[in-house]
Amino acid sequence: MGATIREEAMQSLGKRKKIDQVDGDAGGANNGGTLAKMMKMMHDDYNADLEFRKYQYEIDQEEREAVRSREYEERRIERELQAEQLRCDRERHATQLRMYLEMMMNMITSMNKSK
Repeated sequence: MGATIREEAMQSLGKRKKIDQVDGDAGGANNGGTLAKMMKMMHDDYNADLEFRKYQYEIDQEEREAVRSREYEERRIERELQAEQLRCDRERHATQLRMYLEMMMNMITSMNKSK
């Protein structure tokens, strides 16, 4: 009779161990490993996001530098064109003044000759 009770107790204990193991997987003692895995996944995801942001920042930086360089070159060309236009305007005005002075000198000369 003692052997039978012992046998039943062992079977009952075995069933309880199996039930505890199933419960442990769902939220018991094994939960620390699951939490660590989840934290590692979150950390890896954060690192991947950080790497992507660094890459995107570098790409944006290169694009901004290219735009800045292109705009600088356009402004330089525009300044050169304005300087050339100003030079042409000065030459035209100087030519007009010379022609005006020459015309005035001719008028003065002809007035002096007619006296």
